[in-house]
Amino acid sequence: MLPNYGAMSAHELVVSHGATPSVQKLASAWTYALFGLSAREVGALSFLLHCKCSGGLVRALEGLGSGSGRWRIVGTAGAEQQLRGALAAQLRPGTVRLEEAVERVDQTSENRCIVSTKSGSVFQCAKVVLASAAAQCRDVELAPSLSEGKQWLASAPSGFLAAVRLSYEQPWWQERGLSGWGIGVDGPVCLVKDTSRDEEEGYSLTCIVAGEPGRELWRWEVADRQACVVKHVESIFGCDVPAPFSIVELEQQAPSLAVPAAGLRALEEDQWRPEGNVFFAGGETGFVWRGHAEGALAAGSRVADEVVRAISPSADELLSRL
Repeated sequence: MLPNYGAMSAHELVVSHGATPSVQKLASAWTYALFGLSAREVGALSFLLHCKCSGGLVRALEGLGSGSGRWRIVGTAGAEQQLRGALAAQLRPGTVRLEEAVERVDQTSENRCIVSTKSGSVFQCAKVVLASAAAQCRDVELAPSLSEGKQWLASAPSGFLAAVRLSYEQPWWQERGLSGWGIGVDGPVCLVKDTSRDEEEGYSLTCIVAGEPGRELWRWEVADRQACVVKHVESIFGCDVPAPFSIVELEQQAPSLAVPAAGLRALEEDQWRPEGNVFFAGGETGFVWRGHAEGALAAGSRVADEVVRAISPSADELLSRL
């Protein structure tokens, strides 16, 4: 694979297979949705590897657009909050610190870690697990710096990804025999998906806004960019669309990191191994069902094993089983 596609972009990959201009635009919509970058900015192997680890292109796209709530528990209002509350209640009060963005991790000579946050808080610990997306983890200053096997993180291009949820009284797309799924090839919205949960909570379409068109749109005034999103949804579905009763801009997403071609071999050899007392558990560290609950559990289980072995190398019987 590396000799054949290592120097290709995703755009060049589809062109080499005879893609028409329309399919070339479609390929960019895919990479916009996944990486926040155009197909010309994403390496072919990075795109293929991501699709393989996600269970295929369709499954990779299915996992987008719901932000931190995409692993939802359906059926009981507030079930996610109840679950999070129950888990937090098992920990010592004050253990869970929200809104504490980590800025720096120092590994001291005493085999300890000092974690500094943007708010000025400082914590000491034995081990650090970075569970955010790789694109966010590289914004954390690590001392000492990352080893050679992860230096590609610094050169990986940064994409832009945001989501806007449009809520309606009725599922007008279903009434017209449509699935609610759509791909935009001209404009800031690259993907639309039906994210309705049940009749009590209404019906919604979530729009993925990405890449340079999305970054530019995000510089507009809120009312103007929301009006642009609604207009683009109309053009994607090719019909008059009723006005949404609610428009919610979800938090900006962390797009998957497009691994530069030069970094693929280093990644294969490194396999996200720990950096001293710093461990990596983000979604992109998984090589199975990336972007899905199963993949998150697999990555979490792997890192739990690594941490337990590091703390007590002989305590194999204590290894976590998620």
